[in-house]
Amino acid sequence: MKYARCLLVPAALALAGCATLGRPDDPWWGPDKAQHFLAGVAVGAGATLVAHEEGAEDAEAMAWGLGATATIGAGSSAIMRHPPSR
Repeated sequence: MKYARCLLVPAALALAGCATLGRPDDPWWGPDKAQHFLAGVAVGAGATLVAHEEGAEDAEAMAWGLGATATIGAGSSAIMRHPPSR
């Protein structure tokens, strides 16, 4: 388990670079990125707090927060990349 944690940061950095490959005109430090970051922090903190209040230990609560943030972030990216037709 200790080695898996060591791989999380390099994996996250490698995958983060792929986020804007399809849209070179989208600035990496644009204002929408700050809004997405703050929304991710809020979702992660909220999910961590709820899990902790439900009796999860610290590490498990943080895993729930990370999972919620990753799920919502991936879903948001998928919707933005392929918006539903109206």
